Amino acid sequence: MESSRTLALTSSLGSLNLRAFWKKVASSKSAGPQKMTNRVGSATGPKDIAELWSGHYSVVFSSVASDPKAARARFFFKPWTDPVKQLITAESVALSLSGLSGSKSGGLDGVTANHIKYVPDSITEVCLVPIPKPNVDDMASLSNYRPIPLAVNITKLFEKCLYSLISPQIDSSHYRFGFKEGSSTEFCVFILKSVAQQFWLFSSHVFACFVDAKAAFDRVNLEKILDKIDTKGVDRRIIGTLQYWFEVERYKIKWSGYFSESFPVLNGVRQGGVL
Repeated sequence: MESSRTLALTSSLGSLNLRAFWKKVASSKSAGPQKMTNRVGSATGPKDIAELWSGHYSVVFSSVASDPKAARARFFFKPWTDPVKQLITAESVALSLSGLSGSKSGGLDGVTANHIKYVPDSITEVCLVPIPKPNVDDMASLSNYRPIPLAVNITKLFEKCLYSLISPQIDSSHYRFGFKEGSSTEFCVFILKSVAQQFWLFSSHVFACFVDAKAAFDRVNLEKILDKIDTKGVDRRIIGTLQYWFEVERYKIKWSGYFSESFPVLNGVRQGGVL
């Protein structure tokens, strides 16, 4: 049976009451996270549970065969899509940085040479928080959680810069509703109901098929994603940067205030992430 929340949302859309629709969407998203259980699978206590999740997701996020070195070679050593004369290169910047003394005081901005030379590991580390799926009863089952990533703000800023360079060349299907600016999966529900009702008015049969791809986000092949972006004509310098960004990324689990050891990510994309 359809939930009262979905009925209320589709009713608001049907009556073109957009203010009521978005108000209901906002209130439904503002609900706080469910209280965490003290037992998941065979583990009890925050430390053991965090390490259990770490072991679980380290397998999930390395379950797709990949060759980062080969991918790096494809995008770093191919001719650039839009060759330009470079007056300042990454190599020249690195050479210039090596000549800066890190012990000198900063200027009016307070930024020293060490600020520029040093890239902290935290910029490539993402905190992964397992969140219970809606309406689940068994909080001890690993399959009843979805991993939600929390990246540091400097990472989000960098990814937004990359996204702004990529997005103009990548078209989004009109049939995609989730994870899309200015859209919502509730639109999809509304369209489905409208189409079905139209056929019912003329006493026609309506056949529907629901497909749920297990761990679809977690098992995305990153190399195939990069190849797809390459076919769109995105500058290969940007794709090479993306490839390196994916290659060095690491996750660590946060559970009830405890952090696990970090582990590499070979496949999958961050749900709700910028990219």
